[in-house]
Amino acid sequence: MAGKKRRGPPQKGKNAYAAELQRKKALGYEIVASWTAQLALDTIAMALNDPEVMGSDTFGATRLQRVCEGFNKLWPLSQKALEKSDEADYYRVKIDQAQERIFGPDYLRWHERYEYWDEHDTY
Repeated sequence: MAGKKRRGPPQKGKNAYAAELQRKKALGYEIVASWTAQLALDTIAMALNDPEVMGSDTFGATRLQRVCEGFNKLWPLSQKALEKSDEADYYRVKIDQAQERIFGPDYLRWHERYEYWDEHDTY
């Protein structure tokens, strides 16, 4: 039996390990994006329900629920503006058009709203 090698538990290959690290990194980004969306909704709800912010026209639970539903519908599309894809420019233009429609001549363009934005950066 001198010629037989002892075998331990099966080892994952280097590619499997790299894939697992990549999966965990992607999951981490997904969790942070989800928390960011929820924190934005929480903050919006508090502001819209605050009489010091809104005066006597505060939003109650029913109106806030509609805001949250609308936000949840738009959020995945809005996130595409930050992705590395051919469609990102399209979504940034659509968001800018909506902002201009909402705020009129006082609206700020993408580069003014997103401090440090650089088209050539890769994140």
